[in-house]
Amino acid sequence: MERKYLCTILIVLAAGIRAGGTVRDTTVFYEMAGSDKVLFDIYMADRQTSPDNAFNCAELLLERLDSSYINPIIASLSDDLSEYFETEKFLFSKAIRYRERSLGIYRALGRDKEAAEAEYRLAKLNFNTGRYDRTLEYVDKAMKYFEHSDRQDKVLDCYNLLGIVYYFCKDYDNSNLYFTKCAEQARHMNDSLRLMLALNNLAAFENNEKADTSKARDLIREGISISREMKDSASLFKMYLSLANSYLGTQEPEKAGTVISQIREMAGNIQQKGMYYFQLGGYHYFLGQYREAINAIDSAMFYLGQGEFPQKTRQCLNIQWLAYSAIGDYRKAYEAASRYVALEDSMSEEDVYLQIFRLRQDKIAQEEKADRTRRTAILVFVLAAGILAAAGIILLVYQKYRKRMYTISKQEYELKAKKAIMELRQIQQYQIDRLMDTVRERLSRLSAGIKDKKTKQDISEICNDLVHSKDDRQWKAMKEFVPDFSTGSFQNLIRDFPNLTVNERRLCALLSKNLSTKEISMITHQSVNSITMARARLRNKFGLTGSPVSLQEFLAKYN
Repeated sequence: MERKYLCTILIVLAAGIRAGGTVRDTTVFYEMAGSDKVLFDIYMADRQTSPDNAFNCAELLLERLDSSYINPIIASLSDDLSEYFETEKFLFSKAIRYRERSLGIYRALGRDKEAAEAEYRLAKLNFNTGRYDRTLEYVDKAMKYFEHSDRQDKVLDCYNLLGIVYYFCKDYDNSNLYFTKCAEQARHMNDSLRLMLALNNLAAFENNEKADTSKARDLIREGISISREMKDSASLFKMYLSLANSYLGTQEPEKAGTVISQIREMAGNIQQKGMYYFQLGGYHYFLGQYREAINAIDSAMFYLGQGEFPQKTRQCLNIQWLAYSAIGDYRKAYEAASRYVALEDSMSEEDVYLQIFRLRQDKIAQEEKADRTRRTAILVFVLAAGILAAAGIILLVYQKYRKRMYTISKQEYELKAKKAIMELRQIQQYQIDRLMDTVRERLSRLSAGIKDKKTKQDISEICNDLVHSKDDRQWKAMKEFVPDFSTGSFQNLIRDFPNLTVNERRLCALLSKNLSTKEISMITHQSVNSITMARARLRNKFGLTGSPVSLQEFLAKYN
């Protein structure tokens, strides 16, 4: 509910007092507030001039009131606080708490419209905190009311949010379906605001999942045009961020830098400033400007740290970790990696997907049950047979579901164990490499002050042994993650392509393990860009340039 709703209530009630009308709500409210009514007066007086002080008073007032009171003014005050923490402070957990309080009051009062609005807002808030199961629960309830009351604008909002949550849960078919429906109906309704949101999300979908850069940029440019016509700076900011990401994805840093410089002055709140500096940090890292990337990421984390942005904070720490590693500052790289691990969600993406699957299955079961109930009067015998058949099907599905759950749980455990071992070894590797580099530097300085040639030669050989030992250990550590290619199959590959370098042969081994570019980068301690270029050279040697055949498919022929 809008903040002005509370003001309207009080104005009407005040008019009732002056006219001698009914003032029951105000009386009840002040009876509940008691001596704390002065907090309410301060809140009303300071809302425009000193919002922080006003909402602090409102928060104190609500905490002192009995949570069992059912009063529309309390609901409006809770909505005000929720919107303040969501849009001004970006503290989504607090916003959820107050929005849930107002929702309970609206349901108790039978105010379905206000309840649906609160459910939609709670869906968005839970999405921001990573609770996708709760997001689907709330948005489904809100959408049913909006569809029943013919609130098409709100239905489009629900479509957009559903598209986003299905995208994050890797259900790309449903994600694309909802984004497309939102865009088509927004065009039909001539709703520019919701069309902009749909275009931005469709552009991200086309760019990331279909790799259709041309279509994605056409969608972004259309969104930018609409944003400028509406003078909507917030939407324009998002569109420019999407455009910058598109240029970086196609390795066009000059164009990306031009777009990023345009959005600097557009960043207003802490979220936008954090997103701007995050984008700037990624841009500098792409160019190999690691110190500039670190400075930008530090600024991003300063702004993001003022709100609740765990996902974006983890992405910042990932860039910090890689950038510090690139410049050889292993202590700070270790610190960034440790913070990254500490921020990992207690619930993995697979767990979230399973929760969504359960919700969808429950929804289907409820719809089937309602359908059977509607047919009871005229299809008694058919219904009985249907129930028996359904019971058998449900039992079969349940057994298969249990088996699938067990398999997925086992795979999750193995993946988490492997990930934990890799992260621990990387941290240990940082410490060992840093120690060896320090010893080698100290020996070099010691050698500079020694005149005896034999002693200097011995020290030089020790330094060389340290360097070779480091390379050998890295390769041995890497071999734990790749299969043994001393077999005849690998020899056939060398026979067919004898001009492969040692590094290219190692890359072939890693690719045959179906590792991604990012995973290879982590194992070999090389940048993602370096691995990408190495893959391109390897495709050229194999004659795969312009061919749809992947490197993994090509190498599989030799396994």
